[in-house]
Amino acid sequence: MIVITLGASEEESGARLTAALAGASAGATLHLSAGVYRLAQPLLVDKPITLTGDGMDRTRLLCAAEDCVARFTGDGSFIIADLSFEHTGSLGARVVEVNGGEVDIQRCRFTGGVWDEASQRGGSGLCIGGQTRGRVMQCEAAQNQLVGILITDQAQPMLEANTCQQNKGCGIAYGGIGGGTVRQNTCTGNEQSGIYVGEHAQPNLEANTCQQNKDAGIVYVGSDGGSARQNTCAGNERHGIYVGEYAHPTLETNICRQNKGCGIAYFGNGGGTARQNTCTGNEQHGIWISKQAQPTLEANICQQNRRCGIVYTGSGGGTARQNSCTGNGQSGIYVGEQAQPTLEVNTCQQNKLCGIVHAGSTSGTARQNTCMGNEQHGILVDEQAEPTLEANQCRDNDDDGIFVEETADPTLIDNRCTGNHGRQVRDQRTKF
Repeated sequence: MIVITLGASEEESGARLTAALAGASAGATLHLSAGVYRLAQPLLVDKPITLTGDGMDRTRLLCAAEDCVARFTGDGSFIIADLSFEHTGSLGARVVEVNGGEVDIQRCRFTGGVWDEASQRGGSGLCIGGQTRGRVMQCEAAQNQLVGILITDQAQPMLEANTCQQNKGCGIAYGGIGGGTVRQNTCTGNEQSGIYVGEHAQPNLEANTCQQNKDAGIVYVGSDGGSARQNTCAGNERHGIYVGEYAHPTLETNICRQNKGCGIAYFGNGGGTARQNTCTGNEQHGIWISKQAQPTLEANICQQNRRCGIVYTGSGGGTARQNSCTGNGQSGIYVGEQAQPTLEVNTCQQNKLCGIVHAGSTSGTARQNTCMGNEQHGILVDEQAEPTLEANQCRDNDDDGIFVEETADPTLIDNRCTGNHGRQVRDQRTKF
């Protein structure tokens, strides 16, 4: 092991580090004792190396140069631990880049990335590209002008238990056809989203916490998606999870609560499956499907949201099956504009307005749903809506079981309405 200690000045220590790396053989280990190592130029490493320090708060590598603080390239193994990499200048730079090989990066800090608008480069704390594999664990990426941790090209690292906070862009971002597993990371207080998945990337997101970000907790755009399971998206300025463009992720057992937008929002041609998620206490809807989105919603819980449990607008559709929409500030399920979903075996109860509403010029089918204990109608068919209502149960609602406006034209088949405080079925097309 080569041990490097502080010299007479920070600059001398940085120069000694640069010289030691240049002279080290492949596979060597360099240990940097506590102190500040000020680099005149970026560290460029093109051979397998182990670089360790005495802790991210004690061993600090500083560089004000353009481009980066350190770059690791090649096919070997790069082991980096217990160091802080800090860009201190105003020129465009990523903090650390890795292109190729296998990484094992633990307990490191990446801060000070600067975005150069003219060249559209720089800004990220840790950028992993090429075909890099390996893991990044218990690191911190903070106060960068773009992304805390950026995964691009064909890279497939595991990101585990990292903290990405107060970055001007996203906490973690994926592009290219990047993938791998993202587990138990915390992305908080970023100016954009907590985790961003774009282009053709397909990472697996597991048990991450994305909170108090200025945009959504998790964002999917592009034409792929991967999966998100057991993540918590709370207190974000927009939605808990956003799915747009052609993204088709699988969303399972996530908790989306107290976001200023919706718990889960689908836009564009987004789709995929949302299963067994809990969307509660959001400022807008539990789940919102808009534009041409066509997701499958299964066994989600949408409760105590300020507006509706599930909302369809635009020409959105797909299937909503076995969802529970309870105690929402407006209706359990609202279908508006030209939407045409299939609603099957959902439970809509104790909502402030209706259990299910069809409005606009909507169509689609509502089959075998239970609407009970709502403060207005069990099912309301309004405006020019033309849904098929079949074998639904509407009971113990404070107004009618089913209310049909005279301008609407639904098909009613074998619905059962009992114990409602208004009429069991009030069809305005029929003069009572």
